[in-house]
Amino acid sequence: RATGGYPIEKKLKGLKVPLTVLAPHDEIIEQTQRVKPLLKSETAYVDLPDLGIDLFHSQLERMAALIERHLPA
Repeated sequence: RATGGYPIEKKLKGLKVPLTVLAPHDEIIEQTQRVKPLLKSETAYVDLPDLGIDLFHSQLERMAALIERHLPA
């Protein structure tokens, strides 16, 4: 009930800061992909089909570079 009742569309529309969605293809990729049509145009959706659950452990340098690229100055 808690996750099903969470007003995700309202929360996403109310964001005042840029958002970056990192989308590794892990066990919750289907849920992650559901937000895609709800995102504002300035949102970065980074599809990571070759990464899974331990993306920061297995690909630390790559993830650091992605964060640096998408982090507001």
